[in-house]
Amino acid sequence: MTRALVSARESALLKLTRCPCCGAGRVSSSGGRAAAVAFACNAVFGLDANAEVMPISVCPSGSYVAARALNQQALKAVREMAGAP
Repeated sequence: MTRALVSARESALLKLTRCPCCGAGRVSSSGGRAAAVAFACNAVFGLDANAEVMPISVCPSGSYVAARALNQQALKAVREMAGAP
């Protein structure tokens, strides 16, 4: 891996001002070999041992979307059992 690639990955990471998953604002960041960016949603992205950008702590937005869909499916099933449209 070249220094240029490591530098480009760090730069891309540090340019993030919002969570790429849900748009929550950045709350902290640090540069260097252990660069990391944290967001208000509790997501953290950083460079791993290979200097690749990786999620350190995942954004919960996807989980909320999945939970909402499951709740809607359950409500639909109950309504169908009750004969409601």
